[in-house]
Amino acid sequence: MPNSHDQDQRGELKSSEDRVGLLRREPRDWRVRVMAQWVEQESGALGLTLTHCAKRLRCSAHYLGRLFELHTGVPFRAYMRAVRMQSAARSMADPAKTLHEIAASLGYADACNFTRDFRAEFGETPRAYRQKLLAGIGQLNSSNIDNLNPF
Repeated sequence: MPNSHDQDQRGELKSSEDRVGLLRREPRDWRVRVMAQWVEQESGALGLTLTHCAKRLRCSAHYLGRLFELHTGVPFRAYMRAVRMQSAARSMADPAKTLHEIAASLGYADACNFTRDFRAEFGETPRAYRQKLLAGIGQLNSSNIDNLNPF
């Protein structure tokens, strides 16, 4: 479980890096490790849900969701969103990709949902984030990218 300093007043983790970083200490349960690997590999896959993972691992979605949260401190959906947002932030550095292309590559059906999630995660719109990033004052750097792999 995360320490209290890792959480805001509502008990939620502060950023996607915090959530992704929780798995740096390797979960004891193999199913949680496998799920985290699937999320990392298939972050844009529309079919990757807790129910899908449960079918692949042959157990109930309820049990698997509780197990994932027990070992990581965050719900599966929050972890998956955090990984997707970190991938989006990395993709912003490529000026050849449009925001619509980035959103679609991460499994978003429309740019509105992508923008909403991005703003919730980073506190600004994808467009503003990209402008700062390309101007050289963005918050994404190589150390943040290297820290995304939880294993």
